[in-house]
Amino acid sequence: LARGRAVLSELGLTAHGFTPSGWLAAAAPDRALAQAGFRYTTSHFGVLDLRSGRTYRRFALSHRPGGTGERLGAVMMERWARWSAGRGGLVRVALHPDDLTRPGLRDATLRAIEAVLAAGGRAVTYADVVPDGAGAR
Repeated sequence: LARGRAVLSELGLTAHGFTPSGWLAAAAPDRALAQAGFRYTTSHFGVLDLRSGRTYRRFALSHRPGGTGERLGAVMMERWARWSAGRGGLVRVALHPDDLTRPGLRDATLRAIEAVLAAGGRAVTYADVVPDGAGAR
């Protein structure tokens, strides 16, 4: 964690949060992340504020490239995004690098984002979702 943050710092970037590979992590890594100064971590089910322990629950809409369910998953992502946006609140769209190499998945993701924006949603980062400690978002 320290080496990764140092590399980012050399590039003028700051990582406020951490997303484990495949969203697979347990409580022990969460403590290590908090001790390393991260504000939040994510899972498939939400965003965890490492300082307060509050979870901003919202399922991350994502694809599973390849296989028989790829097309159905792409359609469901767009529909679920539109439905979620109509209810208000946080809509999370997760991308894997492979999604961008598959035109159908890339286009479905863009349609999902467009549906959220058309419903009045706005683009935010996780750092915008988790308060910065001073009460601001």
